[in-house]
Amino acid sequence: MSAASRLAPLTGLAAIACIIAGLATDHAPTSSWPDARIEQWYTTHGNAGWFVSAYLIALGAPLMLTFVAVLRERLRQAGAGNLACTILSGAGTTFAATVLVGAGLYAAVPAAMTFTHSPAPSAGVSRYLLGASYGVLVMFSAFAAALVALTVSVTAMRVRALPRWLAVAGIPAAALMLANAALPMGIITLWFATTSIALTVKRPPLHTPHEVAIPAPPQFTAK
Repeated sequence: MSAASRLAPLTGLAAIACIIAGLATDHAPTSSWPDARIEQWYTTHGNAGWFVSAYLIALGAPLMLTFVAVLRERLRQAGAGNLACTILSGAGTTFAATVLVGAGLYAAVPAAMTFTHSPAPSAGVSRYLLGASYGVLVMFSAFAAALVALTVSVTAMRVRALPRWLAVAGIPAAALMLANAALPMGIITLWFATTSIALTVKRPPLHTPHEVAIPAPPQFTAK
């Protein structure tokens, strides 16, 4: 296996790292602040840090698409059927799309202020835009992430594309991902990072069809 193929699963770790870094460096005004504090924040802060956070989150989307493509190929090589691979691709694409849409909503305010010279939003508008970003990026992206984890785990228990313990642990992890709003990105981060590292450390065995014995042709001897 080439070095690029061996390291390709690390795109999953990189995707999650970018998303978490973007969320951790959040520069937007906190929605729980009173109106006066939010409006004051816009008069004293620039948008550079806000854009950096948004672009970090958005960078997670293409990395996630790459990781899901690697996952699909590993499942296919291990013998997974077309249905499982198709569901995985659809769920992974949806997850990446929600990340990208969430990043776009998060960057809507600084983008409008920078590129269209719009005035700073009111406290109410600020809260609702950032709430929409949170809803897409954290709450509802979890449905797609859970389907990725569930599809991979159930399939890996049959074709052994992942270590057995990780395939088993992925099923309750997928259920816990649906509570993502209570523990933002916690289980999602753990599963994607662990799966990424596990696939990098050891490649799953390839599925090989059973060989059919072909009888040797009869031997004729001269009399």
